[in-house]
Amino acid sequence: MRPLILLTALSACADRGSAEDWRDWYADAAPAEVQETVAFTEEPYDLPADPADGILALREDLLTQQFNNDGPVFAPGELPAGATDCAFWDPVEAPDDTDAEAALPREITGWVTSHPRVYRKIEGCTAGGKQSDEKYYGSFHLEDATGGIFVLNDSKVAAFDIGAKVTIRVRAVRRRFGIDMVYVHDLVEVDRGPFPLHVDEVARPLQQGDQSMVRRVTGTVLTEPTTFGEVILRIDGYDGGTCDPATRAGRAHCLFANLDQEIARRGVALTPGERVTLTGPVSQTVFFDEQGPINFYGLYLTRVGQIARHDAAATE
Repeated sequence: MRPLILLTALSACADRGSAEDWRDWYADAAPAEVQETVAFTEEPYDLPADPADGILALREDLLTQQFNNDGPVFAPGELPAGATDCAFWDPVEAPDDTDAEAALPREITGWVTSHPRVYRKIEGCTAGGKQSDEKYYGSFHLEDATGGIFVLNDSKVAAFDIGAKVTIRVRAVRRRFGIDMVYVHDLVEVDRGPFPLHVDEVARPLQQGDQSMVRRVTGTVLTEPTTFGEVILRIDGYDGGTCDPATRAGRAHCLFANLDQEIARRGVALTPGERVTLTGPVSQTVFFDEQGPINFYGLYLTRVGQIARHDAAATE
């Protein structure tokens, strides 16, 4: 009986058909360029109904420190234990009894204008008054009808995407390198949309008043990307001064743009001599020379669709 069983098994194997050809099921691959489109509009946002509830009011009410002051402002009762041990940090509590409009926590609603993967490292304070590095891997820009703000977020998993409308409960804010930030927050509500992002087109260097708001600028790339993906551009139609990447005075007449690391890893780059139109929220960049650091402002790009390439460079 055993030989009979073996012959039967061998016979069954012999009856099997030949392997199928994968080309009968799949066509040959063709190269395609990733678009990653982002919808933009010139129509202003419809929130907040009362400007006193907006992002700009939050910044003006609470962030009254000097330009580079690093002292965070916390909601009453939420000042971390030992926080005042760090003299360089100098945190304070929001006045909850004398100025109701300035009190934290406060809810704000805005549109997410950069994918939540912006990396930011800032100084923190540990027990005993020691300085520490705080690293945020999932930060993003938020804008409403009144203004914009940068939101620090430490999650590497994005809970929403660019173009979402979110409501957050702000528990602490701070200013660092000329950028106003939400330091501590709770995510209250998400409408993923995606919604079109409001944009203003300008032909000038970006300023502190543009921070975390979406701007569109056209110019010609002058420099190779830095390690962090930053390039400097000469702005089309700007006659307020000569852009010179080598000096702080000359840089004041340039446009800065930063492609985030995820785009750079995929081989997307801006190359010298290329003329482009860039659209994105305004972040800060720091320039160091023998006089010390100075802050400039530029566009932060997290999608390929924020880059429009042109055939020819503009004449100077």
